[in-house]
Amino acid sequence: MAEAVTYAELRFTKPPPWKAKPFTSNTAPSEVFSEVDQDGEIIYANISRTSPEMHRKREVDAIYQTLWKQNSRLILALCCLFLLATTMGLVGKLFHVSQHLEEYREYIHKISYDHENLSSSLALSVSTKESTLIHTEQKLRETEQELNRTQKYLEAKLEDLNHFQQQLTETRERLHQTEETLSKTREDLSDSKKTLSERENTLQETQETLRSTKSTLVTTQMKLRETERSMSDTKNTLRATNNNLSSTQKKLSECESSLSKTSERLTSEQQGWRQTEGPLLDLKEKWSKAQQCVFNTCSESMLEFPYTSERFKYCPSLWILLDGKCYFFSEREDARIQGDTNCKSRGSRLVTIKDSNTELKIKTCQFH
Repeated sequence: MAEAVTYAELRFTKPPPWKAKPFTSNTAPSEVFSEVDQDGEIIYANISRTSPEMHRKREVDAIYQTLWKQNSRLILALCCLFLLATTMGLVGKLFHVSQHLEEYREYIHKISYDHENLSSSLALSVSTKESTLIHTEQKLRETEQELNRTQKYLEAKLEDLNHFQQQLTETRERLHQTEETLSKTREDLSDSKKTLSERENTLQETQETLRSTKSTLVTTQMKLRETERSMSDTKNTLRATNNNLSSTQKKLSECESSLSKTSERLTSEQQGWRQTEGPLLDLKEKWSKAQQCVFNTCSESMLEFPYTSERFKYCPSLWILLDGKCYFFSEREDARIQGDTNCKSRGSRLVTIKDSNTELKIKTCQFH
């Protein structure tokens, strides 16, 4: 059945623009319509009856609107808190990320520095390898040239072998001989190696000797300096000795003059001695006579004086007893040394008697 429609003539004023319109949901345009006057007032409105479900929906919507209006501030505060928490977390994450970025920058800087060092070292190694490669290329070229030469030499040898196939037997014998010579040469090489090792040892020894000679040279240089100093001192001493020599030469000249004078005196004394030889012979004869007389008188006195010492009761032959001692007067003239030896051979000692009148020295032997 069709629903009944009632019409009512109502007049509504237009709401102010600052007030919100009521919230309606699920309203069809055909259900409600109004006519607007030129003054802006609603003249007619078509009102339709709503079902209970729609009425319930409108009530629920109204409840939601009231709740929204009452709790909108709390919701906004919660949203602000959530936004603050999210911003703080984002700021912390940004700070943590910035620290990590700084660490990564430092790490990247270190890596770049290490990369530069590695690049420089690699460049050096590449340059050295390039130089070695160039050197090896040169060596390879030289070896290729040597190979070409050897190939030419081998070709010539092959031609020679083709020519000398008939003389293989002789060459075999020669090969045997060459093998023997090779063994000998190997032995010689081993000996030469030994000699080389010995020479190396000698070289080391010579190096050590050179070092020692260097040290000795240093010491000799020091000694030479000291000798130079001593030479300077000796020069000064030589100058002083030259001065002393000049003074001594003067003294020697004076001594020579005095010696010439003494020689003249000695010649004159010798002449006087020769003149006194005659009276000395007379004195010797007198002494011999006196010895005999003294011997006779001493023997008589020994009989008269029995208290003389038993040691000198008698003297040997040709000896004279005087004052309890035996004396031997030599007749020949000898030097003092010869007289001393002669007296020692007789078991006596040499005694000299001075005559104050004639200053004559008579050599006698005193018996112990």
